Amino acid sequence: GGNVGIGTTSPTERLHVNGNVMVEGAVNQVSDVNVKENFTAVSPQEILARLNELEITAWNYISDPKATHIGPTAQDFYAAFGLGVDNQHISSIDTGGVALVAIQALNQQIEGQNQTIAQLSAENERLQAQNEEILARLSALEQILNHPSQNQ
Repeated sequence: GGNVGIGTTSPTERLHVNGNVMVEGAVNQVSDVNVKENFTAVSPQEILARLNELEITAWNYISDPKATHIGPTAQDFYAAFGLGVDNQHISSIDTGGVALVAIQALNQQIEGQNQTIAQLSAENERLQAQNEEILARLSALEQILNHPSQNQ
């Protein structure tokens, strides 16, 4: 069928490797806008909420017990995001995309908190000025009450 297999006699993809792959150098995935379609917006806050619910654990492959990894299972990732070809595989382009949109969501939250802090700081300054004015008026009233003969 034109598929090549390494470590398998029945490859299901153009290149199907059964086992670890070691690369010295970068693996570059095509991400050109000209090879993509069906663009839809995503909600960073919704993605972050799903990510927060995703169980992420340390684990190893049965075939490679010496190497520990961290991440979700493909089943959980697929259930949370519906990304990829099936619920047995996770593409690094999808984990990277989820991570990037989660960073955007966290940045939006920080910007919102900074805006709230700025508003609270301005309100605090206003209340401090109002408090100083009230204290000055109170001090003047106390002066009048404590020394009535000087105020005639």
